[in-house]
Amino acid sequence: MATLILQGTSYILQVRLLDLFFGMLKCLTPTSYEMRKMSEDELKSTLRAFLREKRYFIVMDDIWKLDVWNEVRQVLPDSFNGSRILITTRVKDVAMYSSQTPPYALSFLDNKTSFQLFCRKDLYKKIDERKVEDVAEEYLMELIHRNLIQVASRRTDGGVKTCRIHDLIRDLSIFESAREKFLEIHSEDSLSSISKARRLSIQGNISEYISIDPRDPCHAHSLVMFGEGNKFDMKHWRWIHKSLKFIRVLCLENMHVDSIPKEIGKLIFLRYLWIWSETLLRIHSIPSSICNLQYLETIGINGHVEECLPMGFWKMKQLRHLKISGGIRFPSTPAPFDDILLNLQVLSYLLVDKKTTHLNALSRVPNIRMLHLKYDVSKPMNEFEVAELLESLENLKQLQKLKLFDIPKSEPRSNLFPPTLIKLTFIRSYLNSAHFRILGKLPNLQFLKIK
Repeated sequence: MATLILQGTSYILQVRLLDLFFGMLKCLTPTSYEMRKMSEDELKSTLRAFLREKRYFIVMDDIWKLDVWNEVRQVLPDSFNGSRILITTRVKDVAMYSSQTPPYALSFLDNKTSFQLFCRKDLYKKIDERKVEDVAEEYLMELIHRNLIQVASRRTDGGVKTCRIHDLIRDLSIFESAREKFLEIHSEDSLSSISKARRLSIQGNISEYISIDPRDPCHAHSLVMFGEGNKFDMKHWRWIHKSLKFIRVLCLENMHVDSIPKEIGKLIFLRYLWIWSETLLRIHSIPSSICNLQYLETIGINGHVEECLPMGFWKMKQLRHLKISGGIRFPSTPAPFDDILLNLQVLSYLLVDKKTTHLNALSRVPNIRMLHLKYDVSKPMNEFEVAELLESLENLKQLQKLKLFDIPKSEPRSNLFPPTLIKLTFIRSYLNSAHFRILGKLPNLQFLKIK
């Protein structure tokens, strides 16, 4: 029995029947140079002769035109031996014409089933064991290739740094999002009470928005605020943890935040916390209650956190990105041996001193891929301690991007950096010829920046 499956063949305007017949013959028997030179009629004759003595089952997907079916049917002999042909088509005339039996019509999918199928086919296909960051970047590049997103700037390694969308696509997205209750945007020109939208964007003065009805319950799972540099104080925090108890994404852009209250630990579903401002913020500490957020994956703050991370930090097993642009320190006391953050991918900027080495802190983030280290000049280290700190980087077997700030003089040892490094940046850091000899041996290093 010969079996042939042809998939995804769209015959819209013209069909290269020569290629079609040769492809069928190629699936059934080894082809020769002479076969490649055959005309269409010769291929049809050869294919028909081959199938006459066989019992075959052929599946042809997506037949659009009667002419195509008529041409193909000529080469498929009916030898009354149980051979079968199965075709799929979206054209009713083709289905009725090609068979004496009534065609089998698939029922339409409802909205819920259609969305589930879309998720399985498009959002989760081929993910396997890859990092979610890699999958997300693939989808971003797909949107760029389709001109739905435009690249505004790139990193030195060619990756996308910032992007934007065309104003027409933006207007269409806002309109469709509002119609489908996917997203609501509220600005000073369109203040209204909160509806049942799952994603909420507030632009302008948040105090004016809250004053409409501070007790108004909100069903939003995502809240993005774009301020005007105004202060984000305790009354705003209270509104969030009382009115948005199910929030998963909290993004505060261009807001002046000087503290994070302990009540943030009540947002038990929070996955993403982003606090960014045009000026560097100064925050005294990150409350220990944040360690209770077992789903939290991202923490980003454009500022300096004065106190060390809370001791419970090592219990945040789902954390993947920690970005504190002004620097932050690891917990100052030893943690249990088994407290390891296996999912942490990005750590920036970590203030390092002798405790970082003595506590063997970097060994607790073994799968880190991007790491920014900043030497704490207020707690100086001797040359041996600096060398020991740098040598500990060798154990980070997944590390690809490393940035070092203000690293003082030290004598490098042979195994200074992991071989997985792709991009390495030195800023105001000591380097001598021995360092460059070691860098020359890194097999995957593509970008080296020295400032």
